[in-house]
This record gives sequence, structure tokens and C-alpha cells, in this order.
Amino acid sequence: RHEGSVAGTVNGEPISIADFNKAYERKLEFLKGMMGGKISDEQIKMFRVREGVFQELAQQKLMAQAALSSGREPSDEAIRQEIEKMSYFKKDGHFDPAKYRATLQANTYSPSSLAQLIHAPLAVHAWTESFGNEVRVSDAEVKDGFLLAKNIRSFKIVSIPASAPAAI
Repeated sequence: RHEGSVAGTVNGEPISIADFNKAYERKLEFLKGMMGGKISDEQIKMFRVREGVFQELAQQKLMAQAALSSGREPSDEAIRQEIEKMSYFKKDGHFDPAKYRATLQANTYSPSSLAQLIHAPLAVHAWTESFGNEVRVSDAEVKDGFLLAKNIRSFKIVSIPASAPAAI
């Protein structure tokens, strides 16, 4: 398994072993945190962690492909703004170009490789956000959804005094 190895492909687009291993390690760290710092090989097999990680990466690729093919190409300006929001590159709460360059260099990234990492997620975000803009929901549907989500029901209480005459 050399550096250029591929874990799999999605519509001809590769998922590299390096990307798979990074995602796998992140998932293991997450699971260890959930399970008190330890996870056995048996649990990893039982939870099918490897398969789950690959499925997540494949789903991300599919969503990025769909977003980009639908024309949701992020602009250079949108990518720049996203980079400037990242806390890694801030000093005293503001984007610092020197910290940006130093952080990229320390992590062996170039500005273009970082932009490429941000490109697909921005496209997916724009794509999924567009669904919300295209769907029309009435006020009544919003209220019903809210009530169902909160499991709240509306009801009226009618109090009939015992002294009231009985209906025939």
C-alpha cells in the first residue's frame, strides 16, 4: 500500500488510502472517546467500522459529484471567505496571512491544495441549502412539525358543573 493506493472509487473518482486512513483514525478516536478510551479489535469488527468509514467517504463523494454537476461551483471568493473564517489562521480574532502561510507550510499544504479541500464541501453546502430554498412549507405545516417534534398537543378542557341538567 503505497502513497498513491486507492481504497475504492465512486463513479471513477478515487478515495485514496491516505484519506481512508485519516477518516478511519478519526472514527476510532471518536469511538474510544465514547467507550472510555478503549476499543477492541472485536468491537471494531462487530461495529463494522471500516465498512462504515468507507460508506461515509463514498457518500461524501457522491454528494460532491451531484452538487458540482448541478452547477453549484463555489467561487474563488467564497473559498477565500471560508479560509478566512478558520480559527487555525486567526490571531487576536482576525485572519493573519503570516499564520496562514506558516500553518500551511507546517502541515505540508499549499494554498491550492487547501482550496481544493474546501471546494467540494462548499459545493455540497450550497446544493443542500438550495433544497430548502426550493421547498415551500405553509405556516400550518411548520406549526404541525414543531408540535410533533416537541410532542406537544393542543386540547381544550370543558368543565361541566355537577349541578348542570343532563342532556336528553
